[in-house]
Amino acid sequence: TFFVIGRYVQRRPDIVRDLFKAGHAVGNHTFTHPHLIMSGALETRIQLEECQRAVEDATGERPRLFRPPFGGRRPHTLRIARSLGLHPVMWNVTSWDWKAPPAAKIVKTCSRHMHGGDIILMHDGSHVEFGADRWQTVIATHLLIETWRNQGYEFVTVPEMMEAAIGRPTPIDT
Repeated sequence: TFFVIGRYVQRRPDIVRDLFKAGHAVGNHTFTHPHLIMSGALETRIQLEECQRAVEDATGERPRLFRPPFGGRRPHTLRIARSLGLHPVMWNVTSWDWKAPPAAKIVKTCSRHMHGGDIILMHDGSHVEFGADRWQTVIATHLLIETWRNQGYEFVTVPEMMEAAIGRPTPIDT
């Protein structure tokens, strides 16, 4: 699942269109990646609506998922997201890859915390600049998927994970 920044979607709609066509879920990550914890309700609404428009223009569909930048949110953030038909999504494993560590360190960091049923936070770009070098993250992603698939794990989109959880009790520790 890719949570995309609207201004970058506008710049390269072909990338988001290709992600969508390949079967990946595409979610809203605001238009410019602000600290929403410091944003008022109007600015938050504008950020979410503009990203919704950018993704819809690129893919023909409006996102149904939203991940707040930096995980920051206030009560109005969640109310506004829900009013736009967005389901807020957080993560429980972080790769710290925005600091651009070597792939081996990303793999070690993630593997230490993964148990199954996890949402792993990784970055395919940067909110600071377009076209950031993410080769170490790409390599780490490949290694993680290969290793965990060999152990019997399956990788799914966030909507698939949500659908599988509906109507089923889940253990507190997952």
